[in-house]
Amino acid sequence: MKKTTAILLGTLIASSAALAQSNVLSRNAVGYIKQSAPANQLNMVSLSFESMDGSPFTVTNLIGSQLPVGSSVFIWDRANASYVTENRTRSGWTPGTNVINRGDGIFIRSAVGTNVFFMGEVPDSTTAPSTSLGQVNGLSMYSYPYPVARSWTDIELSQNGAVGDSLIVWDVDTQTYSSYNRTRSGWGAATNVVLEPGQAFWYQTATTQNWDVVKPYDWP
Repeated sequence: MKKTTAILLGTLIASSAALAQSNVLSRNAVGYIKQSAPANQLNMVSLSFESMDGSPFTVTNLIGSQLPVGSSVFIWDRANASYVTENRTRSGWTPGTNVINRGDGIFIRSAVGTNVFFMGEVPDSTTAPSTSLGQVNGLSMYSYPYPVARSWTDIELSQNGAVGDSLIVWDVDTQTYSSYNRTRSGWGAATNVVLEPGQAFWYQTATTQNWDVVKPYDWP
């Protein structure tokens, strides 16, 4: 499985001196994740950052022209358990206005082989000391909402999982799923699964739980 690349620019964007000159201060770091987009194949990816200006991310301002005409993005609508499709046309993304939230998973399909960069502000101690991804029930597409690699069994969702729950992971290289089930003895082979930054996954459960995540790093 190809790994995504997460880069965090470890310098504060502005110092107090810069503040005096520009009246702009960011307490956060800027980062980006590079996602592969093989030609006419699917990659299951996610957003791990906040927008620079606080406005919502949409396909238009997150991906823009990085994917060519003929490409598509499929956003999972948890409430309706269905996909919302965005298509890249000569005039831009149609409709282009669907919001992508941090922690959401999406599929991207490019008309040509390329890479896509998701960039934004790293969730920090002030804006996102914790993140709630809401109630988990049925089949949902998620991702770990911070730009770090985490072992599956180290995150709250797996630790609170019930017997019969399933983790389903997409492999962009083989274009197939790997499925892991929670049994009475634990997660079995899923103990070896590491979720890379920006990697989305499916979670299926017959129960309901809240998934609340505490920011796993000290800075920013």
